[in-house]
Amino acid sequence: MRRYLIATLFSLLCLPLQAADPRQVEIKGQDGFALKGSFYASGNDKGRAVLLLHGMNGSRGTWGGVVEPLLQAGISVLAVDQRGYGETGGSLNFDDLREDANLWLAWLRSQPGITPDRIGMAGASMGADVSIPVCSRDAQCTAVIALSPCNGSDKETLDYSGRGMLVFAANKDKTSYLSAQAIFVQAQGDVAVHIVEGTAHGIATLFEDERSRVAEFVGWLDYHL
Repeated sequence: MRRYLIATLFSLLCLPLQAADPRQVEIKGQDGFALKGSFYASGNDKGRAVLLLHGMNGSRGTWGGVVEPLLQAGISVLAVDQRGYGETGGSLNFDDLREDANLWLAWLRSQPGITPDRIGMAGASMGADVSIPVCSRDAQCTAVIALSPCNGSDKETLDYSGRGMLVFAANKDKTSYLSAQAIFVQAQGDVAVHIVEGTAHGIATLFEDERSRVAEFVGWLDYHL
C-alpha cells in the first residue's frame, strides 16, 4: 500500500487546449428521467476511460480544461450533467446521483473500444462525494480522483485495495481539508492526498492560481487505468 501526503510547492504549467467535438449522449435513469452527457473518444487502443462528475451549481462544461489533456493521454472522457444541473435538470437527490453514476459507468463500458476494467471516476465537491463510494463498490473501477470532498466517508467506501485514490483539498477550505485528512487516515490502497494553498474548492483546486495541477490529475489516471 502506497500513501502520500503532498503539499504544493510548485506544479507544471499546462496551457489550455480545445477539445474535439464530443458525442452528445442521453440515457434514462432508473425512474425514466433523462440524463445528459458528452462523450469524447480518445481513439486509443488501450480502451481507457474516465467518468467526470461536476460539483454543486456546476455542469459538465466545468471540466473543459482537463478534457483535451486526458484525450492526449489516450483516455476517453464521459462528462455528464448531474440531476438538478445543466441540461439534465430535475431535482438534487444523492441516492439518485449514485444510481445515475452506476448507469453512466454501465453505458461507458458498453461502448466499442472501451475496456470494462480500465475505467476510473473523478468528481468535484458534490461529484467527489458521489464518486468515492460508487467507485469503491465497483470492482472494475480502478481509480478515483476527488476534488474537495465534503464527506470523509467510512472505511467501507474507502477500500481501494489494489486501486488508486487521489484527493485534492485546499488548506483554507475547512470542510474539505478535514475530509481529506480523514480519508488519508482511513482509506486503503494506493492513496495520495494533495493539499494546496488557499481557499479553492472543487475544480478550482486545479486552476486557482498560476500553477496548473492538470498534469498531476491526468498523470494519476494515466498511471492507474
